Amino acid sequence: MTRLRLVLLFLAALGLAGCGDDPAPEGPAAWQHARIEGLAGATGLTLADDDLVFVVGGDDRELRTVARAALRPGATAKARTLAVTIRPDAPIHGADPLAAERYSLEHLWAVPVDFQAVAFQPPDTLYVGERQRRLVFWGRVRRDAAGVLASVKFSHAAIVPGADRSGRAAGDWRDHGPGLRGLVAVKRGGRAEDLWAVDEGVADGPLVVRRMDRFGSNLQGVRAQHGLEVAPDVRAVSHDGTRLLVLLGSGRGRIVSLREPPAGRLDAVPASEGVPGPAIDGVAGWSGMAHAADGTLFLVSGGSPAVVAWRKP
Repeated sequence: MTRLRLVLLFLAALGLAGCGDDPAPEGPAAWQHARIEGLAGATGLTLADDDLVFVVGGDDRELRTVARAALRPGATAKARTLAVTIRPDAPIHGADPLAAERYSLEHLWAVPVDFQAVAFQPPDTLYVGERQRRLVFWGRVRRDAAGVLASVKFSHAAIVPGADRSGRAAGDWRDHGPGLRGLVAVKRGGRAEDLWAVDEGVADGPLVVRRMDRFGSNLQGVRAQHGLEVAPDVRAVSHDGTRLLVLLGSGRGRIVSLREPPAGRLDAVPASEGVPGPAIDGVAGWSGMAHAADGTLFLVSGGSPAVVAWRKP
């Protein structure tokens, strides 16, 4: 039995129908890819209607966009900058001790940030996951007169539960845990969306996925045992309309889906074995993943220039 058949026990959400089936190994269509001029170091990807939106790690505070229609197999598309502003007096929501310090968004925007994830909820809400202090910034995107995605104003911030604030006695409010790595927004009928946040894995502990609302309330924790001898390289989480999928690993990577847990066994549900991502020359690893409304799966690499790969269902 291979290592991958022994690894990854995940907890999935109650009521998440249709989970557990692997994405088709090849699918009706083969993988296509395009290079993205003006995008380097991408760490996350989402779809905002017919636009791809990327975040860049480090303290660059950069968001880039590419129209889906601009992607041509084997060609190069040019990324545009999505202008970012904030509401300085926005409060920080959540039950984390950091929220009790009553910092405003202006205070936390003035320190180094590390954008690692991005999610979109129609019609106009964009979420960006920040790794240093385990924050989610969110606000409305705007389009110009021509309908081009032009800007976002972050008017709220929430703290993703589960931070390790072991340095707070010395005034260090960074998260010293594995760190936030992926984020996806999932609409639930007429209710507000759930945000699913995934942490980077550690070798001697469980993989962690959390379901929360936009104000940082922890709706359901996910702790899943794994058998990897090294820390699983969690890169991103997405949702294809019926199930959560997690992107693991460098190189081609591997995409695994989460199974619905049986009653009373919330900590012993295996993920699927998964399928590998595309192998494309010059791509050392995939760093972001998202599904379009029609089910098309998109991946982005973290290199320079970035590569976007896609495959129709």
